[in-house]
Amino acid sequence: MSVVQYREDSTSLILNGFAIVDLTEGDSIALAFPNPGTGRVNGENGAVTIVERVDKDVANMTINVTKNSEADRFLSRAKSQGLTVFDGSWKESIIVDNSVSVDSYALAGGSFVEQPTNTKNNQDPNHLMAYVIQFRTAIRT
Repeated sequence: MSVVQYREDSTSLILNGFAIVDLTEGDSIALAFPNPGTGRVNGENGAVTIVERVDKDVANMTINVTKNSEADRFLSRAKSQGLTVFDGSWKESIIVDNSVSVDSYALAGGSFVEQPTNTKNNQDPNHLMAYVIQFRTAIRT
């Protein structure tokens, strides 16, 4: 069995050449795939037709960044300019059996699908802005 180590601060998100590094303390980037990978039609006598969906690689990425940070200003500026299309990558350095490796996704055809969520907290100064970008394809490479 392989030994896999995930290092702290080893994740990078690049959108249109800009590095998103101002994530809120202890928060994460979430990538969710809303569409199933296949479609199926069940027929009589146990027959089934299975097809691969063309939209199976569509993904919603939620990015929580510190409010008024460089990343927040970059995303806010892109949002205010109207339709912005994002391409980029999401990578994490890992160590597998003492060898450095990279777990990564290639991201293409992204756009904002929701208005940013503004969260304030009276107990913690890490106010955050949550941006949701839907990518046409997010493929693990």
